[in-house]
Amino acid sequence: MKVAWHYDRIYNAAAALERKPQGRRAFDLLIAATALAENLPLFIANPGDFAGLDSSIRVIPVGLPHSSE
Repeated sequence: MKVAWHYDRIYNAAAALERKPQGRRAFDLLIAATALAENLPLFIANPGDFAGLDSSIRVIPVGLPHSSE
């Protein structure tokens, strides 16, 4: 139930920023809501996806591993 409450909160915050929380972004928000519910930071390779939501969740940028090709 905590995740649903946080999802509603972060979904509305994204919508207020005129972002479309649909498709892939909706799943990103669900992952963020899970982190919020567990009081954890969100480790993400694309921190720009959460720009403007800094007051809602603590975002920690991480690099992607290099391809061996």
